[in-house]
Amino acid sequence: MKFRSITEYLERSAKLYPDKVIFASDDRNITYSDFVKAARKVGSQLVEKSKVAVLIDRSVDCLIAVFGAAYANACYTVIDIESPAERNKKILSIFAPQQVITDSRNFSMAQEICGSKVLIMEELLETEADCQYLSDISRRMIDTDPFFVIFTSGSTGVPKGTVLCQRSLLAYIEAACDAFGIDSNVVWGNQAPFYYIMSALDVYSTVVAGATLYIIAKQYFSFPGLLID
Repeated sequence: MKFRSITEYLERSAKLYPDKVIFASDDRNITYSDFVKAARKVGSQLVEKSKVAVLIDRSVDCLIAVFGAAYANACYTVIDIESPAERNKKILSIFAPQQVITDSRNFSMAQEICGSKVLIMEELLETEADCQYLSDISRRMIDTDPFFVIFTSGSTGVPKGTVLCQRSLLAYIEAACDAFGIDSNVVWGNQAPFYYIMSALDVYSTVVAGATLYIIAKQYFSFPGLLID
């Protein structure tokens, strides 16, 4: 069965595998059911069809923010926290988000480079999900609404954004799962950063197939022996 949105796939997978780990890292893991609860909380605090910048390092919390945006039918972009501040300011000036999600670790940076309303992940996770609000958004959602923007530097060094809608994303992910046999037995090892387009296959096929994704720590990239261990 095909769905209109990635959150519909997430809800299905959460019903099938509620206690299964969806996303994990060296210091944290989260089950499908707990991930849905967290993403709903974040989505309930976002404005429908707004533009949301996510300024969190490559982590489970970053993915919670991304799927919170999906629940709100908001268009999101992930900001590379290690990029120079001037580059990130250019991206934010182009994207012009109404809301920015960060965490306490990156709050000072977010305040410095963002002119938008800054929301702190730890505080969002202490709120209650507004299921009626999210249900209303889901009914109004159109799968060709803008979903996320990927920025690249291009040959000039000036950031350029490419906009994708949910229908384009899901067509790609559904075809990839079919072609490569991605199912609930798959465990992804994610290396691509979440602001990079190649991470879309890892993250979204995990949700569609009911698989598990492990966020590989950056220090392992240069030491394959540690990665194998």
